[in-house]
Amino acid sequence: MDYRREIDGLRAVAVLPVVLFHAGFSAFGGGFVGVDIFFVISGYLITTIIVEQMREGRFSIAGFYERRARRILPALVLIIIVSAPFAYIFMLPNQLSDFAASAVTVMLALSNLFFLSQVGYFSPDAELQPLLHTWSLSVEEQYYLAFPWIILALARFGNRVLVGAIAVLTALSFVFALWALGVDAERSFFFSLSRFWEIGVGSLCALLGKRKGGSFANALSIIGLMLVAGSVAFLDAQVPFPGPFTLFPVVGAALIVVFATDGTLVARLLSGKLVVGIGLISYSTYLWHQPLFAFARLSAPVPPGPVTMLALSVMAIALGWLSWRFVETPFRRSRRTVLATRRGVFGASFAMMGLVIGVGVGVYAKQGLPWRSNGTVTFGQIEARLAPNYGLSKDCDGPFEAQTACATGGAPRVLVWGDSFAMHLVQGLLASDPTLSLRQATLSGCAPVLGLAQVGSRKTAAWAQECLAFNRAVLDWLRRTEGVDLVVLSSPLREILSFQTMDEAGMIKPAGDKLRVQTALEQTAVAIRATGASVLMVSPTPQTGENIGQCLVRAAFFGGGAGRCDFTLDTTTQQHDVLRAVEATLPIHWLDRDICGDGLCQPWQQGHFIYSDFGHLTQEGSAHLGKKQNWAKAFRLQAR
Repeated sequence: MDYRREIDGLRAVAVLPVVLFHAGFSAFGGGFVGVDIFFVISGYLITTIIVEQMREGRFSIAGFYERRARRILPALVLIIIVSAPFAYIFMLPNQLSDFAASAVTVMLALSNLFFLSQVGYFSPDAELQPLLHTWSLSVEEQYYLAFPWIILALARFGNRVLVGAIAVLTALSFVFALWALGVDAERSFFFSLSRFWEIGVGSLCALLGKRKGGSFANALSIIGLMLVAGSVAFLDAQVPFPGPFTLFPVVGAALIVVFATDGTLVARLLSGKLVVGIGLISYSTYLWHQPLFAFARLSAPVPPGPVTMLALSVMAIALGWLSWRFVETPFRRSRRTVLATRRGVFGASFAMMGLVIGVGVGVYAKQGLPWRSNGTVTFGQIEARLAPNYGLSKDCDGPFEAQTACATGGAPRVLVWGDSFAMHLVQGLLASDPTLSLRQATLSGCAPVLGLAQVGSRKTAAWAQECLAFNRAVLDWLRRTEGVDLVVLSSPLREILSFQTMDEAGMIKPAGDKLRVQTALEQTAVAIRATGASVLMVSPTPQTGENIGQCLVRAAFFGGGAGRCDFTLDTTTQQHDVLRAVEATLPIHWLDRDICGDGLCQPWQQGHFIYSDFGHLTQEGSAHLGKKQNWAKAFRLQAR
C-alpha cells in the first residue's frame, strides 16, 4: 500500500493523550480515547493490506499471521521480561499473581478478558497494573483471528457484498456495546464484542477508499480532528464507554483517515517530521508507558507528582524509540537469521510465548511468591494485614435478604447499614464490645439514603434500581424486627453527590445537588426513628486521593517509619459540607477525630495499619480505633 505520513501522524495524536491520561494530567481527562483511535487506524491499515494483497493474488493466512507475529510479539515480550524483576521486587503476592496472569493471558490474546474479571479500567487500583494497557492488543488479535477468513469468504461476491457484510457486523457490534453498557458498563469496557465495531469502522474506511482532496475533504478532515481533540479535552472517566460518546473519537479518526488527503490542512499538520516520528514509535511507546507509571507508583516513597510523571512520559517515548530501532525494526525486516523464514518466525514466536506462559503459570501457581522477605517481614504477612474488610463476612456484600451470615448471636440490637464504609466499622464495634448483638446490611457503592441512588461512575440504571430496592428491604426489615435500638449509617457519599441520581419513580436527577442528598439523608433518619431506633451517621475516613495502604506497604517493607504516610487533614469536600449541614438533625461521628490530631492524620498507629487502600479501614485498624475510642459506647451516647 502507498505510505501515508498523516496516518503515522494520527498515531502520534492517539498515543500521546493515552500516555498523559495515565500519567494523571487532568487536561487529558479523555486521553483514553487514543485507544479508540488506534482501533480505527488498525482496522484501516490491516484491511487495506489484505485487500491489496488479495487483488495481487499474493495473500495468505499464514503470511498474515507471520506479519502480525513480527509486529506484535518481540516488543511485547521485551516489556514483560523487563517488567518481571520490578514486579518481583515491588508487588504484593496478589499483585504479582495478577501480573503473572496478565502476562500469560496477553500471550494468549485474552488479557482483556482477564482484566474484565479483575479490575475496572478507571478504578484507582488499575494504576498499579503494569500490563493493563495490553487489553487493547488482545481485542485486536481476537478481531484478526476471524477477519481475514471473513474477507476470504466474501471477497468472491464483490466489493459491495463485502462492504455490506462488514457494515452489518460493525453495526451489530455497536448495538451490542449499547446494550452491554446498560448491563455492566465496567466490564463492557474490556469486552471484545463491545469494541469490534471500532476496528470495523477502520475496515470500512479501507474498503470505501481514500477520497480525493478539495474543500469538501479539507472541511471534513478538520471536523474529524476537532472531534478527536474535543474527545480528549472534554470526555472523562465518568462518561459511559464504549457507547454513544465513543462515536466522537471513532468518527473523528475515520474522517481523518478518509479525507485527510494530500494538500488538506489536516494532512499537512499530521505530516510534520516530529509528529510522524512519534507515530512511528507509537506502538513501543504505548507498551512502555504503563509499566513505567505502575512501578513508579508501586515503589516511590511518596506518590509521584506531575514533574516525575512528565519525566516518565518522556522516558516512555525515549524507550519507545530504542525498542522501535533495535527490536521492532530488526524483527520485522530480518532476512538473515532464523527469522528469515516463516517457520523460523512461528518457532521463535511459540518459544517466546512458551517462556512467558511457563514462568507466569509458575508464579501464579505459587500464589505470587508470598515468602519474599526483607529479612524482617514477608510480603505475604503485609498483604494479610491489608485484606479487604467486609465486616462479618464477604457474604455481607450483596442483597439484604441473602445475608444469612451477617449477624452475631442473639436478637440484634444494632444495625450497621451502608456501603463498604459501613462494612469496615464492624470490627471496631465488636472490639469495643465483644458481646454486641449486631446485624450488618451492606452493599458496596450503595449509600444508606432512602429513595436515591447514583447513576454514573460505571453504575447503570439497573444497578441504581438494585440499590434502591436494597435500602427499601433494609428499612422493611427494621420495621418488622423488634429490639433494634441503634442504627449506624456510613458512606463517603462521594458518588451520590458527584453523579446523576435516580429516585423511586425512576426519574433521573442532575448531578451535584447537595440539597437533594441532604434532604434524603434527613428523611432516612426520620424513617429510622419511626421504628423506635436511634440513629447515627459515621463520617468517611480522611483521605488524600492516593492509595494510603500502598504507602504503608512501602513503609513497612522498604523502611521509612510509621510517620512516612502521615498527611494533613482536608475538610473542604462535598461530603463534609453535606454532613455538617445534616448534623443538627442527624448526629455525626467524625472519624477525622479518631485518626487525626492537630490536623495531622496518622495511618499507622501503635503498630497498627489503619488504612487498607484509599480510604477503607483494615480489620486491625478498625479494631484498634473501635477499642481505643470505645465505639459501642460512644455511638450510643451520640445517637438520637
